[in-house]
Amino acid sequence: MTPQISPETELNALNSFILPALPDLILPPLPPISNESLQSILFDHMPSCKMTTKLWAKKGNASVIVLGDSKISFDDLVYIGATLLGTVVVVFLQDEYPAFSEGIASIIKKHLRCSQTISQISVGYNLYTEFKFDHDPSLEFDMKCLQMTQASIFKGYIGALYQSIVQTNLSSQPLLLHSPVSVRSSNNPSYISATDSPSTNRGEAFEYVYEFLKPLLFQLTKFTIDQLKFEALRIQAIYPKYFPRVYPISPEWALEDLKSNLGKFNLHTSGKIVGSKAKYESTKIEGNWAIIPWKVICEAKDLDGKIWSAEAIRFNKRLAANVAARKVCVAIGIIKEGEQV
Repeated sequence: MTPQISPETELNALNSFILPALPDLILPPLPPISNESLQSILFDHMPSCKMTTKLWAKKGNASVIVLGDSKISFDDLVYIGATLLGTVVVVFLQDEYPAFSEGIASIIKKHLRCSQTISQISVGYNLYTEFKFDHDPSLEFDMKCLQMTQASIFKGYIGALYQSIVQTNLSSQPLLLHSPVSVRSSNNPSYISATDSPSTNRGEAFEYVYEFLKPLLFQLTKFTIDQLKFEALRIQAIYPKYFPRVYPISPEWALEDLKSNLGKFNLHTSGKIVGSKAKYESTKIEGNWAIIPWKVICEAKDLDGKIWSAEAIRFNKRLAANVAARKVCVAIGIIKEGEQV
């Protein structure tokens, strides 16, 4: 018998699926970080990282700057950026793909914001070249840690961008799509400018980040959906999909159930069968049912030694037994066919 896979198991398989390398993307230009202190903490005072099985960063005063009355570190920028990325992805999927179920949307969100995907975006922008690696020959190279490191710089950039534009007004210059651009070249015309102006609110800052990432998310989402569809077809080729069915319900069931509420009681207290109660045998109806139906066979011996039996199918054994017992009562003559006792 060919093994089958349930929809829940298929979703779990798609969730653990690892996307192949990203195709060539048209990367939108990176907006400049207007705050020099944030740019400094992001690049010049970035904590070094060893490529081990765990991400390790040196802690020190050099990785902390002061903005107003609060301190912020590289780790803070990464945290802010990661949170913003997650929120942007959720809003984007809700706006552009509202018909997606929660399960599918969660799977796509997971693939869009995972380190494997973000690290490739970081490489596309050449951001990883700015990161200070602390290479230790005695340590085993770990690709996963490298991806986390590369992803952290892009997340940190988003965090620094958000923090910087909160203090500036957004430019009305439209977002243009270009090939990957240099991060440091603030004179590059591909940059999206943000003018030094009075403070802007955080909602506008979020919209700015959202509009910057939106063209990228369109491409990433299309690629992710195509790959998930291909993987789903591959799974279906190996494991046919499990489609639970609904057992057909007869229109007479409702009236029979009402009449049979005391079916077993009437049979057992009638005094017309041998023993204190009848015998009942219950079995499941074979099939891929959404709700498992049960077949119960009621068997009783009357005072003359004759065996009477009847069966009924319901979605629980107790109800099926009552219906079967009532049928035996009618057959023996304990109650009449249309009588409700």
